Amino acid sequence: MQILPNCRSVYESTVCVQYVDEAFSGPPLLPSDPYLRAKARIWVDFILKFIMPNNRKVVQKQVQKEQEEAQSLLLENLLKITRAMNEEGPFFFGDTFGYVDIVLFSEVGQ
Repeated sequence: MQILPNCRSVYESTVCVQYVDEAFSGPPLLPSDPYLRAKARIWVDFILKFIMPNNRKVVQKQVQKEQEEAQSLLLENLLKITRAMNEEGPFFFGDTFGYVDIVLFSEVGQ
């Protein structure tokens, strides 16, 4: 296997999304306002810590009680993020599809 010169790789899904946002032209995935960018990163962290693990437990746990506990926590955390979304939607920051939506939809849409 030959390694291509000047070939660079980026990994970790959230890092990849940020890389694409910065490296390619097109609609921005992160808001231009620093406060809103920070808010987006906070909610992505929330998704990774509280939504993703419970979503996986709902699917992977074999004991019904454990599935139900994970489902309850998943729904509770989905409600939290839904309340933080722009009320006019349909996306997290309103009418613009972006970073938070990509991470959330890629996890919950499995």
